[in-house]
Amino acid sequence: MYKKLHYRSLITLLLPLCALLSSIGCQESSEPSITKINEALEPIDVPIQTAQFQLVEEESGRVLADGFSLEAIAQAASPIVNGEVVQATDVMFSGDMLLVSYNFKGDPHLGALQVIDVSKPDTPTLEYEIQTTDADLNRIQMYQNRYLLVASGTADESASLKIFDLQGQPVEIATLDLPSKQATMVALYQDYALVTTGDNGGVIGISLQTPSAPEIAFSYPLADARYIEVLPDDEFLLVSGGVNASLIRLSWSQLNDQANSDSDDVNMFVGGEVGIQTLSLSGLSVGAPSWGFRSGDRFHLSADEQGLLTFSLANGSLEETGTVPTEGDANAGFVESEGRFALLANGQEGLVVLNTIEGQETELLAQFDTPGDRGSANAIAMKGSLVALADGLGGIKLLEAHLLRNDHEIPSPPSCGGTVFEGTFRPTNNNQLVQFCNDGYSIISEDLIVNQTGMVSLAGLECLCEVRRHMQISRNATLMRLNGLDNLRLIGEDMKVNNNNSLRNFDALGSLSWIGNNLRVHDESSLANMNGLSGLEAIGNNLSLQGNRTLSQVGTLGQLVWIGNDFLIKNNSSLSSLSGMNNLPHLTSQFEITGNRTLRSIAGLTGLEEVEGNVLLNQNASLQSVNGLTGLRNMQNLSINGNRTLRNFNGLLNIEVVDGDFSVRNNASLPNARAIELRDQIGAGITGNISISGNSP
Repeated sequence: MYKKLHYRSLITLLLPLCALLSSIGCQESSEPSITKINEALEPIDVPIQTAQFQLVEEESGRVLADGFSLEAIAQAASPIVNGEVVQATDVMFSGDMLLVSYNFKGDPHLGALQVIDVSKPDTPTLEYEIQTTDADLNRIQMYQNRYLLVASGTADESASLKIFDLQGQPVEIATLDLPSKQATMVALYQDYALVTTGDNGGVIGISLQTPSAPEIAFSYPLADARYIEVLPDDEFLLVSGGVNASLIRLSWSQLNDQANSDSDDVNMFVGGEVGIQTLSLSGLSVGAPSWGFRSGDRFHLSADEQGLLTFSLANGSLEETGTVPTEGDANAGFVESEGRFALLANGQEGLVVLNTIEGQETELLAQFDTPGDRGSANAIAMKGSLVALADGLGGIKLLEAHLLRNDHEIPSPPSCGGTVFEGTFRPTNNNQLVQFCNDGYSIISEDLIVNQTGMVSLAGLECLCEVRRHMQISRNATLMRLNGLDNLRLIGEDMKVNNNNSLRNFDALGSLSWIGNNLRVHDESSLANMNGLSGLEAIGNNLSLQGNRTLSQVGTLGQLVWIGNDFLIKNNSSLSSLSGMNNLPHLTSQFEITGNRTLRSIAGLTGLEEVEGNVLLNQNASLQSVNGLTGLRNMQNLSINGNRTLRNFNGLLNIEVVDGDFSVRNNASLPNARAIELRDQIGAGITGNISISGNSP
């Protein structure tokens, strides 16, 4: 079952020479033990936990969610190193890998790493375990999706940066000693590792141009440096603890300029250097501050038992805005990719859910205990709905988290890694798409706008995984296909497609699973169906298909389980079928099918049970059957008007509640008796006005 894989480093080969040269400081280093495990994680069998609260969009007042669920999936026990149980300190996802670091609290210095395959989240597998007998492994970061950087402290009270190559079998390729006792955090900026080191250390910039031979490039002196956050626009936040605890905002050039100063004063840049903003943090315990995380223009700083400190970074500022009490030792936090909520590791008290919607104050929404009695939640990471918790002596736990709306799970957005293109990308030709990928980008921070170009397809853009705001494709007369968007998984806000006279299909969009706001397809004159969106699971706000004169089928949207607001299908003159959406159970607002003159039946929506808003079936000249709505039970207003070929209500016989008006009017082929039968069947479930007129005698 177990296969030992031993690492042979240059240091190992030089051990005999080290013994002879000990007088000049060559130290013997204990090589890590690397073991291939290949064992499934232990399942966790405990009830799903839920909590009720409301997340509300401030502008519209729309309720985004009214609850939260947390389900435990599996766990891996803490490793035992030299007879001692070590504690999980940090965790991160990298593709289909989950990486976990461990250390031992106090002496001796012991550490471990775990590499877990989460490609199948229901059955995760512990692939490798790496143990060190001379170093604590404190924090981790991934470089180039291959090299694991580990901030550590060693037995001889020297901080170090360890680098492991995870391509294939893990192997340690470098250890760089640093001038301090402990390395407390590691971040990435371009090809530099930025390591904070405690006591009389600072922020050390390390060149990773050659990962197997890292070199110290600069050192920024800062006593008891504990944390660093990389901001947009080449800026950074530094956090220090101790007597001079502070939060510092500065630029890359300032970091370099000050680091290259000749001064040895470890506090020389705290509290007054021109262009460097500094806030003093007073009244904190010895262990605080410890971690930070950012959500938009807000920064959250964990302060152990004092909770979570919040700061505004808007417009280049640095201003303390409040404190969120957490009833535990606040540690690491992680914001979900859409920014609606964050999860906070809260020590012995488990996990905290926070509201992090832009423009609203950070507030505690719910608190969950985590399985097991040995754990202390130290660090957390998220990949879609999958949550990984570094739970101290409780090891690593995998959980699944979902926002809820009326007890229905809201799908979580997928995650994309890679380099971010800052701003809006407006390509006009395919060469620009190719260059975008050649430059290594996979994420656009703002909008993708393809407007009035001469392109036939979007070939060349296959690297794109995420558009964080809007994707707009409009008025491209020659655009026939969306090839090039084959790997697009996530659109943060709107997807707008309109007036592309030659666009025939969406076949290239099979990877797209999440649209954060609206999907709007309007005024297309060659589009036949929506089949390419077969992987789409969630639309955060409205689905709107309007004025598409050649759209004959909606197509296979069988994975679509969530539309956050309106379902609008209007004035599509060739539409004949709505089949393909049988898994959509719930709509939070309006369901409207209006003015589709060739639509004969409403089939393919048998999974729809509840519409919180109105159901409007109006002016569909060829509509004969509504049999596809057999699952529908509840709604507000019901309006069935002006459908001149509709003959019966066979698909509406299970309706129990119309919490508003009931209107059946001007359906020329529908006998009034059928409308009366439906009214009587619902009976007291109708709470508003009833209007039945203009139908067939």
